Amino acid sequence: MQSRTVEQVESWDARPFSGGVRELHELADDNFSGTVVADDTWVFFLNGRVVGVFQGEIDDLRDATGTVYSAPDPSLPLLFSMQERGGETKAKYFTNDTPIAEVDQTLRDANFVGYLELSENVLSGDYYVSYYGGKSMSTAFIGQSERLVTGEEAFEKANDEVGVFEVRTVSLDITELPDRPEEPSSPDDASADSVASADTMASTDTGVSTDIDTPTDTGAQTDTGAKTDTGAQTDTGAQTDTGASTASEPTASGDESADADASTPAQENRTAQSTQAPTTVEEAEGEVDSSDGQAESRPSPQESVEAGSVSDENEDIAPSDSVNEPAQPEAETDRQGTTPPDSSTENETEREATTATDSPTEDDRSPADGPLSDHERAVREWAAKDRSERDDGTDENLFREEAEWRETNSIPALDPDESAGQESGGTTTTGGGSTSQRDRSRANDRAQPSPSNTSAIGGSGSKQLTKLKSAVEERDSRIEALESELDAVESAREDLEATVGDLREERSTLEERIETLESKLETAGPESSAGGQSTETDITPADALTGTNLFVRYYSKGEATLDALGNSSVDPEAVNDNLRLDHHTEFDEEGVTVNGRSVEEFLAESSPYRFVDWLGRELPYELIDSGATSGLQDVYDAISAFDRIEFDGTVDVEAESGETVSHSFDVVVRDRMGEPLVVAAINDSRDPVVRESMDDLVEGATVLGEEIESLAGAFYVTASYFEPGALERAQDAASGGGFFGRTDRESYVKVSRKRGFHLCLVEDRGDAFHVTVPEL
Repeated sequence: MQSRTVEQVESWDARPFSGGVRELHELADDNFSGTVVADDTWVFFLNGRVVGVFQGEIDDLRDATGTVYSAPDPSLPLLFSMQERGGETKAKYFTNDTPIAEVDQTLRDANFVGYLELSENVLSGDYYVSYYGGKSMSTAFIGQSERLVTGEEAFEKANDEVGVFEVRTVSLDITELPDRPEEPSSPDDASADSVASADTMASTDTGVSTDIDTPTDTGAQTDTGAKTDTGAQTDTGAQTDTGASTASEPTASGDESADADASTPAQENRTAQSTQAPTTVEEAEGEVDSSDGQAESRPSPQESVEAGSVSDENEDIAPSDSVNEPAQPEAETDRQGTTPPDSSTENETEREATTATDSPTEDDRSPADGPLSDHERAVREWAAKDRSERDDGTDENLFREEAEWRETNSIPALDPDESAGQESGGTTTTGGGSTSQRDRSRANDRAQPSPSNTSAIGGSGSKQLTKLKSAVEERDSRIEALESELDAVESAREDLEATVGDLREERSTLEERIETLESKLETAGPESSAGGQSTETDITPADALTGTNLFVRYYSKGEATLDALGNSSVDPEAVNDNLRLDHHTEFDEEGVTVNGRSVEEFLAESSPYRFVDWLGRELPYELIDSGATSGLQDVYDAISAFDRIEFDGTVDVEAESGETVSHSFDVVVRDRMGEPLVVAAINDSRDPVVRESMDDLVEGATVLGEEIESLAGAFYVTASYFEPGALERAQDAASGGGFFGRTDRESYVKVSRKRGFHLCLVEDRGDAFHVTVPEL
């Protein structure tokens, strides 16, 4: 595991892990984001899913114990898992050329899986954006303490940074957890299962008998021959299968469940009978009133109520069976889908039902208008009809006729005993009213085909025809739109074909031109070919620095110069205005670029050039202002003697053996005689300065100091920082009480009794240089 991953994970909130696979499933159920570490196996979770298993397998955690670390942000386990997998670098970009926000949008749109890292040439920290499932999560580690920043803040910080970032693709797989172990069953659970099973069996086996004594909402009775209220949706005679489901509402959901299980041959017989029978009381009355064969009855909402009562096949069915019989499809449809829309009729019907239920009297069993024999004959004729010949329309006239019929408050009696009484008694009174010739005429009129019904049917057909015409018009419009679109596409295709033809002609012309030029080039000969080539050359930064020297010059020797540093009243602004740094290159500067930039532009932005400019324009005045001129006396005195600066320079010294030894430095400042005054090492990377690098500078400068009296100072300049080992090496080499000792010469490295040089450590921060050793 990477060291940063280990350090970060171990800093998260932790708790013990010992539950094995069961606890892993609990973490997944809780949408856990973090890391589980057990027996050196690392498992990374993101929102309850395992996105990475390292240094082991997921099965290794079955009996293992370890630690659960909860991530402070879901982006961390995803990022660390991707970093452990490594992945492949797809591209690198410079933020000034390609902003992170632009790349981020492209990666999210492409459902990219991987991460973006901005760390190269960035001093403030490391920035990451992880991508998975079309989404992105940002993470940043700020400063040396690696302070964690996530979310939008991290992304904004990364987008504002300047540096080089790379895009790495990672193959990320979701690891399935092992099967969850089964819960051990207890005796109580087994008992509960037995009870539940017994209840289910009881409900299934006795579903019919358990509902025998359950009263319906309208007070239906289960004794054969008894009747319920007839003011609303009613049932007369023995309660049958259809009557139980239409004349009264189901008593409970449990009844419906029990009814569904109680499927018997008798029930199937009743179902078939109820399907063929007339479905409402008014239809039955209509059959009685229109026995001459001219009536056309329409089905009404409460179908198959009386049919079950008069059916010869169902007379022997027990009331308990009929109570729980499920409603047939036609009856259920009528009950739910054809309720009259007239609220006043419905309310009146409910009032009549309430009155009849609460006050059962002798009138409730009064005979109806016609003789029973005619009524029974009409009902049976209706049952024999083919159901497909019936008109299922439910227009407003049907509801109005039904409301008018309900207002009569009388229904035909279907009980055989009462039928006998009707035949002998003639016309009787029911509910305080008499059956008159007017009522029978109205029933006959209702049985006749109504012009309004015919017009309603015609209106329905007209509506269907209108809908069909509208559909045809919509289809025609769609066809026209598609044809227009097709014409536009064909026109565009023709334009493209014409463009392709033009491009082909242009290509042919260019090919001919190329052939002509090549022919002329061959004719002109090799000398002309060489002379016609472009002289512009692009070189590397290292080559540009190696072949460049700087010279300290003044616009006027009569104005203020660095020689005036010995004067306490020196004017820094006047000296700097008169001072200039001229450069000389060993190559022809015209036509040469450095990474696409001019040589002058490159030099002005390079770290060695900026250091030399700071050394001559700012350092002497910092020493004066801080009173450190005596502590760094040799360096201060040498500044006024600066004449030529060499980049990537080499200083040759003759050893005691007579051999010449060369030492290279990033910067060598010389006087007019070419003697080295100051040498410097430049570290412009983000890597810190280590002890070995400090050794190279100290040893090289020490060798020069032993042989060259002019050496005044050695500088180590870094854009990063100095590691403790490098600081210890510099402290060991310096005399005068160490870094913080206030002696005559600070940070002074003695090479002999009378010779030595100042060792200075400088940090490059924010386009400015700061001396950290010695302290000013």
